[in-house]
Amino acid sequence: PNEDGIYWFLNWGPSTLSRTCAGIAVTMLVVLPAIWIVFYVASWPFRRYMPIPVDDLDDEYDYEAMPEHVQCFLEPGSLMAHFDGDDNYPPRVKELGEDSQLHAFGIVPGMVVDTLELGNDGTTFYEMTTSDLVEHLKDSNDQDGRVLTLINPSVRELTPTPGIPDRGVLLEGGEPIEVTLPAGKIGVVLTDQPPVVSRISDESPLVGTGVEVGMWVDTLTVHNDGDDEEEPHVYYELEASELTQLLKDHAESEGRVVRFIPAGMELSKPPGVEALELYLPTGSIGLVFSKATPPEVKAIKDTSPLLDLYPDLKPGMFVDTLTLEDGTTHYHMDGKSFTQLLKDHRDSDARVMRVIRPGMELTDEPSIFPPEEILASVPPGPLMVVLDGHPPVVSMLHEESPLHDFGVVPGMVVDTLELDDGTKHYELSTEELTTLLGDHADDEGRLLRFIDPNVLELTPTPDNTNTNNEEMPPELFCAVPAGPLGADIQGTPPTVQSLADDSCLHEFGVVVGMVVDTLELEDSSKHYEMSAEQLVELLRDNSDSEGRMLCFINPELVNLTPTPEKESPDMPLEVEAYLPAGPLGVSFNGSHPVAITELADDSCLHDYEVDVGMVVDTLTLPDGSVHYELELDALMNLLRSHKEEEGKILRLIHPDHLELLTPTPPYEGPDEVTCQVPTGPLGCAFHGAPPVLLNLQDDSPLHTEGVVVGMKVDTVELDGVKHYEMDHLELTSLLKEHADSSDRVLRFVAPHYVCTPPPIPDGIDISDDPDELEIPLPTSQKLGLSFTGTEPICIKTVRPDSELAGYTMEGYGINRIYIPGHTPSEHLVQLNNMKEVMVILTKTKNVSGRVMYLKKPELWPHGFDNAEDYSSPAAQQQLDDDEQECKDSLLEMGFEEDAILSAIAYYRDLGQPVDTDDVMTRIITEGE
Repeated sequence: PNEDGIYWFLNWGPSTLSRTCAGIAVTMLVVLPAIWIVFYVASWPFRRYMPIPVDDLDDEYDYEAMPEHVQCFLEPGSLMAHFDGDDNYPPRVKELGEDSQLHAFGIVPGMVVDTLELGNDGTTFYEMTTSDLVEHLKDSNDQDGRVLTLINPSVRELTPTPGIPDRGVLLEGGEPIEVTLPAGKIGVVLTDQPPVVSRISDESPLVGTGVEVGMWVDTLTVHNDGDDEEEPHVYYELEASELTQLLKDHAESEGRVVRFIPAGMELSKPPGVEALELYLPTGSIGLVFSKATPPEVKAIKDTSPLLDLYPDLKPGMFVDTLTLEDGTTHYHMDGKSFTQLLKDHRDSDARVMRVIRPGMELTDEPSIFPPEEILASVPPGPLMVVLDGHPPVVSMLHEESPLHDFGVVPGMVVDTLELDDGTKHYELSTEELTTLLGDHADDEGRLLRFIDPNVLELTPTPDNTNTNNEEMPPELFCAVPAGPLGADIQGTPPTVQSLADDSCLHEFGVVVGMVVDTLELEDSSKHYEMSAEQLVELLRDNSDSEGRMLCFINPELVNLTPTPEKESPDMPLEVEAYLPAGPLGVSFNGSHPVAITELADDSCLHDYEVDVGMVVDTLTLPDGSVHYELELDALMNLLRSHKEEEGKILRLIHPDHLELLTPTPPYEGPDEVTCQVPTGPLGCAFHGAPPVLLNLQDDSPLHTEGVVVGMKVDTVELDGVKHYEMDHLELTSLLKEHADSSDRVLRFVAPHYVCTPPPIPDGIDISDDPDELEIPLPTSQKLGLSFTGTEPICIKTVRPDSELAGYTMEGYGINRIYIPGHTPSEHLVQLNNMKEVMVILTKTKNVSGRVMYLKKPELWPHGFDNAEDYSSPAAQQQLDDDEQECKDSLLEMGFEEDAILSAIAYYRDLGQPVDTDDVMTRIITEGE
């Protein structure tokens, strides 16, 4: 064998090797390219008419990184670019070839063609479809100087065709025109929504019908050929591409009727649903939204899963609310935040979106309106309530808290506390209040007054310890020695309640009633606008210091020194600070608006260039709720309750520009609504007196009546009987009792309306109802009664679950209450204070044999019992000056009045002068 190179390996001759190489070259250069061309041509219909579907354009393209507006000066030749399908409007760049000249201008897929200007004659084309663009590019392929303008569709709008009237401007003298179209093409270019006639060709069947460029398409009616009995289908509120596709789908029909209207004329409304609740599946929903507020449904993709589920969903509808899987409902969203919420929760199948027709009002975010005032005679034991701040604000109630029975809700403030011994406490801090409640947890007669801080002011501490302001100096500076001061100081500002005999403050002339204005410590630090707790803590921490300087003032003559504000020439005009979870490292004062007084070195607010002295405008919580015109306690309560949540936004402004403060949005609902509600539950919640509508479920029948959250119930008529001046408990009980009745009429009024009072009777009731009632009272903490009025106090309502529900006593006045063993008298008469009645009934809840005597209120006052009718003989005797002085002294010591009067009568009968010590000795002796 030939062992020379490749010839030995292949055993080929030179001619064979040459033919093999030639065959390989032909295969590579001719056969394979021919096969590729055949497959490319054969696959064109599939690539043209069966594109790969894309779920959501927003997910496919990065609009944030896309340039806003680019002008491309084209060279002759092909663009090497692929645009969306022929009928797509406007043309969108799908992909660019490697050698495309558009790369040089920064064009990226997703951008939209706005205009094309030709190089020869300067003709400019606007609002083109993809097929229009491709045709114009082919016709001008050899031209130099062409200018192609592309835009970012999320930022800029298409340039309208010149000569077409502005949308919203009605063409003068225009009338609607209905045109029945023949089969075939109609020779017209339509753009935008509603569809605008942009061009009419000379061969169009619309020529001569009166239709002009700039008119809008209102409706399209399609008749079904060959089926005269079937009703024609009418399409409303169409978009240009949708209308064009419908016209093509029915191109062979001779029953197409298009209604044209002048630009700006009101479009016809489709019959049927005004609002839709869409239960969204997981993943993309195939809708395109605008970025406006509220978001508008701009288009519905063919791949949208909502097409078959909700056929009434149309482009042009607006997003009203979005409810997420955790039950949180978002209101008044803009397009960006709305689409972000959809993306963040795209894996959830519990999203509910409510859409409405144009012109409908958006749903207002629910608001809670607490009662103005509540007097709660609380039982012994814990109250199961969380309080915060100064004054104490109710931040949370346990479901078993006894305060629920009185209608207390979060946000209310504790105004006063009255204990069983009659002492009353004012202007308490949370620490002081919880200490007092704990020390007296077993007492029967604790009375708490809760108020709405937005309506009522706190009750100030009465100044009954020092009424002689002439003896109180205007101002005193006291360099107090080390050790305790020997003074009882309470409240805000710190007020001297009492001074011990050995108090060092006597030497400086300090008297009871003076207020601590400032405290300067040995290190020269000075403290302003303190509470008693802060002052006591500072004095205790520096009790060994000899250099403490206290300034006392007469509050009637001298104002407190305000905390100096640090000057900051670079303070920003306004700041929106996004607050992280955890502490903020900031202190506020109690002014209105609330201002920052101190920032810790590690405070997150430094990142936003926030400075001391800036004032709080609004606080936006993670659920989207915005709080305006906040007081200090409300602000601190909100920050504490949402401390561990991300997404809070605090808006602050410069203190010299308070005109930038955002006012609380006004109530925008109807003034009044009277509606007859169907049987069954109403799907809503009430609170307070009068009952305020807190929320409405999506399926509540009150939606259709125009009732909105925040309205209050004025009256309710049940089976012909009208009820007035109810609280939420009475209302809900009545509605439940008559849930099966179809004769329930409710009248709702705006929050600022005055509720209708019950009608005044024309005369004395002469019905068969008795003039008097005798009601035995059970031994129970909760009698289930509510009261109204003062002269006399009347029974307002009896709750259905009350042990006294079997008595018909509503409207009767309290004549007297009999309590066995009660002193000084077992018969309590002439009661004209609801608080007094509540306290007495609470204190004697365990006393058996109690009886409440009632009379019709029209018998007041002469028909009611008097105190003299049930006073003891000793109580009726007349006392001289010495006897009266003896009685007053012994009453102050705690002796009972009947025992004092009996002892005085004893010595009077003996003819002996009255001596306080003798009377006291006899009372003690008789008591043994």
